[in-house]
Amino acid sequence: SAGSSGADDGGFYFNSKLAAIKHSDRLKAYLPLAHRAGIRVIVYVNVHWYSKDFGSRHPDWLQKRHDGSPVDTVYSTGVSFCINSSYREWVFQLLKELCAYPIDGIFYDGPIFFSDSCYCDSCVHEFQKRTGKNPPQKSDKNHPLWKEFISFQIDSYERFLKESNEIIKSIRQDILFYINGNSHWPNWPTGRDNHRIIKHTDILGAEGGFLYGDLNQTPVYKPGMTGKLLVSQARGKPAIVFDTGEHRSWNWFLLPEAEVSILLAETLSSGANYWYACFAPNINQPELDVVKRYNLLIKKNPDAFFQTKSLANVALVWPGRSAETYLSSVPFTDFTREIKDEEIGDVHQEFAGWYEVLARSQVPFDVIDEEGFDNLSQYQMIVLPNAACLSAEDTRALKEFVAEGGTLVSDFETSLYDEQGNKRDDFALAEIIGAHFSGHKFGPMMWDYIIPQHGKHLLSGIIKRYLPATRYGIEVSTGTADVLFFFAERMAGCYDHLPEISREPFLLVNRYKKGTS
Repeated sequence: SAGSSGADDGGFYFNSKLAAIKHSDRLKAYLPLAHRAGIRVIVYVNVHWYSKDFGSRHPDWLQKRHDGSPVDTVYSTGVSFCINSSYREWVFQLLKELCAYPIDGIFYDGPIFFSDSCYCDSCVHEFQKRTGKNPPQKSDKNHPLWKEFISFQIDSYERFLKESNEIIKSIRQDILFYINGNSHWPNWPTGRDNHRIIKHTDILGAEGGFLYGDLNQTPVYKPGMTGKLLVSQARGKPAIVFDTGEHRSWNWFLLPEAEVSILLAETLSSGANYWYACFAPNINQPELDVVKRYNLLIKKNPDAFFQTKSLANVALVWPGRSAETYLSSVPFTDFTREIKDEEIGDVHQEFAGWYEVLARSQVPFDVIDEEGFDNLSQYQMIVLPNAACLSAEDTRALKEFVAEGGTLVSDFETSLYDEQGNKRDDFALAEIIGAHFSGHKFGPMMWDYIIPQHGKHLLSGIIKRYLPATRYGIEVSTGTADVLFFFAERMAGCYDHLPEISREPFLLVNRYKKGTS
């Protein structure tokens, strides 16, 4: 159970040895009624938010920050427990008790690490066994053990899910198991890596349809971004976008009907399906009529929404490696506080921008990450939004794709770093790009311009003499590439003078064997 201050052991309405208070067995009474009505029952299990009172009774379970203080501000009211502590055995006992009922599935809400955790005794002990060293602060990305600590947390997370799934399936193979996974933001704050998660779950889902704060600052395409990425990561299993009717974090206030409609339409058009949630007081509100209409649409047209296959020949890459070791902001979610990284090259923002370009251009496209580079033959064009960190295998796959006739679109520092975030002397894709890194980035440019080279065949529709420049640029020297745009010389102010062309390339096109970059 979860109240306003988090879950505890006092609200179990099923038969449990762990219950502090004996309640009536409502689960036993409810299941036959639901099944007779054709309703499958997925039991929600909160494994990330507990009351401070419950935490005080289990101090050895508490997640801790680097300074030893407990993580005690979950939703401002509660604590969170660590899956490396003996708390895991408590959860496993709950699983065994729930799976003794004829339930249809288990949904874990969580667990998660936080951007400043966990340094409990169990985590420190396990990390010391692994490395012989103490874990570094998660905020110190330059620490030599930072990447090892993130790997340790991802491994810990996977081990917990693996053992959970084994317990469930040992009782009944047909019990569904899934969790609240990750989306198009970095894994490192929470330890959730979807490629590891899907090995041990039956559905891949994430909160792509939770909208927070100022909606003008939230991409309208957020559910679609999540859905397309989950579809590519789910390995053929169902992909679900978790949508909610409430305007978070005002959880008792519903979004307008039009906003709910956009959530559901974006989700369905991504190739995923939706999981729609709202709090009990909102269930009979008129804004929810739109959910019924979408449900009826799916019911009447099941072939359009079940086991579909994308026909897109364009793929937009979520640069997951770069999100972990290069630069990426972290959005505000139920599980993460907003973390703003350096403005220059933020891959989260780059990805969102390219997604909108393709969507507004009405180009059908998939979203993949680097794990999808082993199957690029189905695409004619790949878009890399500042995929700065690429492995040797990644670059080899991309070179083969272009050599065989594909088109590669890339920008900024793409391929200038290896998969560990180590800077290279030159772009690993320099031969494809037809240009070389000259040494540094420049900007910010507040009122500067780029100037097209009219007469180039790719620019036939562009008649403007000047277009606004990007905020930042990167110096390159051209090799085999043809320059389509140059940066203008920097201006001292917005009324300084007419822009004058520089020799710094902005946009290049290059032929590489049968393909184009």
